[in-house]
Amino acid sequence: MGTNENKPKPTCKLIGRDGNVYNLIGTAKECLRHAGQRDQAEAMAVRCFHADDYDHVLAIIGEYVNII
Repeated sequence: MGTNENKPKPTCKLIGRDGNVYNLIGTAKECLRHAGQRDQAEAMAVRCFHADDYDHVLAIIGEYVNII
């Protein structure tokens, strides 16, 4: 899946933030929305909420945004 190939992945500051998985998903969604990628924000969130564990959520987020 991943992001829309026609749009670059936005950069999202997640390192050093509250590591709560729901906070990270919300922050990544906000980065995508600010980049005009609302559909990708929703798709990412759905995938994250169906992920098996924390590491899988981080991997999914990394498909949609550049994590810094």
